[in-house]
Amino acid sequence: MTPEISVIIPLYQANAYIETCVDSVLGQTFQNFELLLIDDGSTDGGWELCQARYGADPRVRLLRQPHNQGTGMARNRGIEEARGRYLAFLDDDDAALPDMLAKLHDAAERYQADVVTAAGCYDCQDGQRTARIWGLAAAEETCLPEDLGERLTLWCEEKVSWLVWNKLFRRAFITAHHLRFSSMPIADDKLFCFEALCEAGTYVEIPDLVNLYRIHPSASQYHQRDLAYLQRVVSILLQEQEELAQYMQENAWFQAHPDKAEIVRATYARTSQDYFRKELAYRGSDYETPTLQAAIRAAWQQAEAQQKSTAWLAGWLYGQMEAWREKALSQRAAPKLRYIFPYHLFHPGERIVLYGAGEVGQAFYHQIQAYGYVEFVAIVDRQAGKQVFPMDVQPVEALLKMTYDAILIAVRFAHAAEGIRNDLQAMGIETARIRWDGEAYEEGDFWRRRYLPGMRRREVSSEDFVCDDDGIGGTSI
Repeated sequence: MTPEISVIIPLYQANAYIETCVDSVLGQTFQNFELLLIDDGSTDGGWELCQARYGADPRVRLLRQPHNQGTGMARNRGIEEARGRYLAFLDDDDAALPDMLAKLHDAAERYQADVVTAAGCYDCQDGQRTARIWGLAAAEETCLPEDLGERLTLWCEEKVSWLVWNKLFRRAFITAHHLRFSSMPIADDKLFCFEALCEAGTYVEIPDLVNLYRIHPSASQYHQRDLAYLQRVVSILLQEQEELAQYMQENAWFQAHPDKAEIVRATYARTSQDYFRKELAYRGSDYETPTLQAAIRAAWQQAEAQQKSTAWLAGWLYGQMEAWREKALSQRAAPKLRYIFPYHLFHPGERIVLYGAGEVGQAFYHQIQAYGYVEFVAIVDRQAGKQVFPMDVQPVEALLKMTYDAILIAVRFAHAAEGIRNDLQAMGIETARIRWDGEAYEEGDFWRRRYLPGMRRREVSSEDFVCDDDGIGGTSI
């Protein structure tokens, strides 16, 4: 008999957890299913355990990848091998509640849905369960709007979960739209679920929590990460953006709605970076700031050489990691990076002078000192000598005696920047050495205008690092 649901579980180095996971599926109240257990090159005895314990169970199909290829590739193998009308996915160290399949299947049938998602799950640690809600958290079943723009608004507000293991998918829908998981070794399900959200006809959320996300001691502690691991995570962040960009380039709706596409890109990057923060944590002596600075900077330099990404992304990520580190260690309140230094305007190692010692200039000054991407020469301000600043500030006239590559105007507003630019030109300073992009200084604008466009692969040239002819515009990407 053809099974109604195919449950797909990739197995990798989960010998200690896999029995609980598989048993939770076999004990479902809904029994018309097949379980595809796909080993991805385990070496801890988990595969042999599953063969011995579940090999004779007619509901279980044991498959094995020829070598380790990652969770996404194992899930794709499951999609190809599946026979059920619906597909469900679980991680090998989590567990399904007894009525998970019944509740998801009931909603799928009543609505003839392409996708059904639960509102969340239970975090389970040391036997204690804590409800975690990712979705709309409605008191009753909810159909997402048919209009894609409205759906994406909910997604950008993080009211739709991008996790795969609290969902049920109609297999014919997955096949028709050729949906497959990414080859990325971490978070391979995010783009899959995003594409399903965009392509699905009827997309239903039920208010139930249907599975257990088990938090193991090894997962709840900070791990020491070496430089190679940092480089790997950085590369994954860049790969995510490229895969999303390719999907949206091939999707006519996004081409017709470029403003919405930019918002989606920004949200996608922000949520991914939040997820990866813990992956970049250090512990013990390696947690000291100089080591963390050097390691993350080196990781980004390596990634930039390979990916041709823009350098300011490194500084932004490092700033967020540093703020999160401080909060995690409870040393002091994590600082708010209201203004972000415009890395996209500079080559590494350029000698720069900051013009403006106000809130923006001080924020840039501290980031330059912390990250070392450019060489700091001085900070000048019209109020030098008239006002007390927390750093040494020189008068504007001192510029005539300095050696530098560029002057960064550290004010947000165009009219103020234009006045400063005119004053500098009157002093005989070349326009090409005057840089400003106030529209990208503030955190929110930085995300929207610079963070995502700069993630795209491109060759960089000197034209990318100068102001427009009027001295006020930023770079065009």
